[in-house]
Amino acid sequence: MDINIQNLTNYISHQLQIGISPDEIQQQLLGAGHTPDSVHQAFTIVQQQTMPSAPTPSAHGTVAPAANGQKRGRIRTGWILLKQSLSVLSGNRGLLRYLGITYAWIIGINLVFFGIYFLAFKTGNSLESSTDANGMSPIAYVLAFAGYIITYFVINFYATALAANMLDIFKGQKRSYTEYIGVARGKAGKILIFSIISATVGMFLQYVVERIRFIGWILAYILGTAWNLGTMFVLPIIADEDASAPASIKRSIALFKQTWGESITAKITVNAPLFLIQLALIVPFFLLLFGAIVVHSLPLVIFVIVLYVIAVLSLAVLGSFANSLINTALYYYAASGKIPAAFSADMLNGIMIPKTKRGFLGLFKK
Repeated sequence: MDINIQNLTNYISHQLQIGISPDEIQQQLLGAGHTPDSVHQAFTIVQQQTMPSAPTPSAHGTVAPAANGQKRGRIRTGWILLKQSLSVLSGNRGLLRYLGITYAWIIGINLVFFGIYFLAFKTGNSLESSTDANGMSPIAYVLAFAGYIITYFVINFYATALAANMLDIFKGQKRSYTEYIGVARGKAGKILIFSIISATVGMFLQYVVERIRFIGWILAYILGTAWNLGTMFVLPIIADEDASAPASIKRSIALFKQTWGESITAKITVNAPLFLIQLALIVPFFLLLFGAIVVHSLPLVIFVIVLYVIAVLSLAVLGSFANSLINTALYYYAASGKIPAAFSADMLNGIMIPKTKRGFLGLFKK
């Protein structure tokens, strides 16, 4: 192969992996003086190199990935997925805007509801007289449920806009941030209904844990895992298809069954490696905090605490981004049979964890 074509091929592959659209890459190369024939030849080679990894259609007309996520181990798979997710972010840093605004809204919502709770229940009024065994009054449950709905709606609203943006990246298209927000705004009713359903499920699982204790925790874990797996495609479906919230849930469950099947216990996520990073930060944090206390420096204590909070929030933002991206990539892969930018068919095939004979304890196998 000609060295110039080889260099073009390597460049195109890298740009596609970080989410740059083919049209933009072509414009860059033509603007740099490369001939249309050489650019076309390089694109053809890249396409031929990626086609053998594509999944084959199943009898249902959708792709049929194999659930083999345990072969690499969950933590290692999480690291690889985190790396692949961040490679998309490196070429599309504007995606963090959705997450930043989401967290700003969540902080504001929590402050508002904390203020309402403080004014309603900490001022010695009569609302405290009607409480259950857990010290919760009916109004407290109503406020908690309202907080769930609003929080879920804000998260789902911006996650839908983010999914629409990422789907365009996978398709080699590009629109403005305002247009993606417009997509979510146009489907706000569907997002709200799904948020109400999600909030109801969340409150129910919390109620089960509070009432049945340890057995309730196990039951809530199993039901919560099933719910998360069944609804993992709902927001990408809402962003990509003209379906109601209930229809999107039904479509998500059907798409999951048709691709990965029903013998799945969990989905690999990037939470494990991020949790390890967070644990690694605890030791230096306490050492720095102890040193600041020893020297009696209040500004230094505040600085260390703020620095740690920023680090934890940054990890949370990266985790949210990566998980949203993975769910959207899985939807795009399952619905179209095409491999999204920055991901490999091998990783997407092995992202699910099949059931083992170990039963419930198998969920914790490393």
